Amino acid sequence: MVSFVFALLMLLTGKNKRLSALLAALFVLLYMMTVGFTPSVTRAGIMQIIFLLGIAVSRRYDPINSLGLAVLIIILINPYAAADVSLLLSFSAVLGILLLYNRIKNYLYDRIQTGKAERVLNKIQVRFMPLMKAAAVVFSFSVSAYLFTLPVCIVYFRQITVYSVLTNMLISSAVTVIIISMMIMLLLHFSVIFSFIALPFILFCGLLTNYIILVSQIVSSLPFAQINTAREFVPVWLALSIIAALALYFLRKRKLRHAVKIYALSVFAVFVFAMMFNDIANKDITRFSVLDTGNGVSAVVTRDNKAAVFSCGGSFGKGYILREHLEALNINEISYLLITDGNDTGSLYAPDIMSLYDTAVVEVYDEEKQYENMHSLIKECGRTVFRRSEGSDSITHLDDIDIISGVHNKSGFVFAELEGLRFLICSDGTDCSVLSDRVRNCDILIINGEVTNISMVRYKTLFISDSSENRGKYNGLMGDNTLASFDGGNIIVKVHDKRYDIRRENIWLS
Repeated sequence: MVSFVFALLMLLTGKNKRLSALLAALFVLLYMMTVGFTPSVTRAGIMQIIFLLGIAVSRRYDPINSLGLAVLIIILINPYAAADVSLLLSFSAVLGILLLYNRIKNYLYDRIQTGKAERVLNKIQVRFMPLMKAAAVVFSFSVSAYLFTLPVCIVYFRQITVYSVLTNMLISSAVTVIIISMMIMLLLHFSVIFSFIALPFILFCGLLTNYIILVSQIVSSLPFAQINTAREFVPVWLALSIIAALALYFLRKRKLRHAVKIYALSVFAVFVFAMMFNDIANKDITRFSVLDTGNGVSAVVTRDNKAAVFSCGGSFGKGYILREHLEALNINEISYLLITDGNDTGSLYAPDIMSLYDTAVVEVYDEEKQYENMHSLIKECGRTVFRRSEGSDSITHLDDIDIISGVHNKSGFVFAELEGLRFLICSDGTDCSVLSDRVRNCDILIINGEVTNISMVRYKTLFISDSSENRGKYNGLMGDNTLASFDGGNIIVKVHDKRYDIRRENIWLS
């Protein structure tokens, strides 16, 4: 955008470079004000203003120092911007381009030129030489930005997008053309006489936008388009990879001809091996998880890339914890979803689950009392079982899991038995005296809120799923056999061969 505006101003001012640079800097400032000084735009804007002021005073532009100065100004104004993902991605991408772009481009140019010198090229090959160089430029930009933003994506989004470089090569030129076309459209729009000329640009932008959407859809549908990195070994792998990369960078002047190739292959091989080992180690293991979602219960049973969700409630804004947990275990289908009531503590995240995953069976109590947007989602599921509250308890058989559920006095409970492990979930307001003897006899009891007559339940371990501000409610229940989500992290029970092991598990950097 700045290049286009600067070139236009050079035409209008008769190639007055200083005046054009100052006016372009004013344009950048106005643009930053228009979009609201977001951290990433502010970073780019400050760098452009420094660049343009350098032209105005005939001083050489230092991009690395400009990047550092831009980030310093942003952090001084707003220290919290240091954790803004848009700024981190923007900073990392620019730093990668500044450090690696020329090296990669020159290497590719040398390969192209060497190939040209070693053989006599025909006319067709000579004709395609500029296209090859243009592709090398786009490839160099994409790779340098991708490598430096990769750690940020792993930390914040917990995934690796495998085909990002390919996508950038296919759409980056289109995005550039769209930006320039939109600016021309804007200028023509304010001209009454020439406003009709904007119509072809509008049509062209629409076609290019459809092209970008189509490319994104095709590439994202390719096999292994995304690799989930919410695994316990990933932080160690990432830290060691960055340390090794820094060591390689500072030792680059020594005789390390094949060091880069060996480094890249080693990092890739270690990651693949660790992923395979992680999947093998967790094969045929059933996991029962009570997630730290605040004031509510989110309880999930997962096995072999499938999940059964017995409760999906919690605080507003905590639904990402449930999604990340399912993503980390590579869940691709919800085999069973139980919605006992329509309150936040038990079913707040149900719409998200049904929107994101194919759901084979949904069991729902009092459908008319549920959220309005949940009604249409329920109809799209594979099979729906409707239950009435204040009736007899329902019994469901799901593979080798027996499930008993019910709603009494507007409070729902869930009892399930899998591989010899029995657990009972009681939501706020549950009266344990109305539960059957089989339900009251469990290995693990999960509660949220005020549960009356809890002494009637025979359990070995108590899980408390609630937010930290409600800790005082449970002072009389805390003991050696009690685990609480407000003490930090999810509570995981691994079940294998009728034996189970309880431990805490934090999704790193969550």
